[in-house]
Amino acid sequence: MARVILVTGSPGSGKSTVAHALAKKLGIYHVIGTDTIREILRACISKEKCPTLHNSAIMLSDLAPHGEDKMIWGFKKQALDVKPGIDAVVKRSIKEGKDIILDGIHLIPGIIEKPKDAQYIHIVLKVTDEERHIKQLTGQAESRSSYKIENLQKARAFQDYLLNMAKENNALVLERTTVEKDVQEILKYLGD
Repeated sequence: MARVILVTGSPGSGKSTVAHALAKKLGIYHVIGTDTIREILRACISKEKCPTLHNSAIMLSDLAPHGEDKMIWGFKKQALDVKPGIDAVVKRSIKEGKDIILDGIHLIPGIIEKPKDAQYIHIVLKVTDEERHIKQLTGQAESRSSYKIENLQKARAFQDYLLNMAKENNALVLERTTVEKDVQEILKYLGD
């Protein structure tokens, strides 16, 4: 039975770093970021037809309709738009019997459905300390980190939303420590 492991968190939470380290420990060769899936969808769907695919989720709050929570609307809307691609990748992995790890902000618990015919774990990474969160954001490529730091409160609000969704949908919440400790904690949870 294929394993489907989802790793999500706010921007700068270390999703990709943890996902790749976990894949190495588990011998999983398929690690796909949801930004890659979004990039493929962007190539197929025009900006006019789906503007949320063509913008950063963190910047989409300005497009939020009246009455919507501006801090999380963009993240949630983009996740819903990327979901068909995520579902297709998961379905293909299960069909082929191949383990897969997906990482990205688009993996909101409750939006991504638990597959019936796979071993499944949904992990939400959190960074409680705001100073640490800033340090992790500044460790990213300059082109990615500067606007994220400027929009840190949106990212922190999204983290709170993810934690609420994790609680409602029985996802594993993991406070970030070190990559090694985080991976060990996940392995314990998996029983590996």
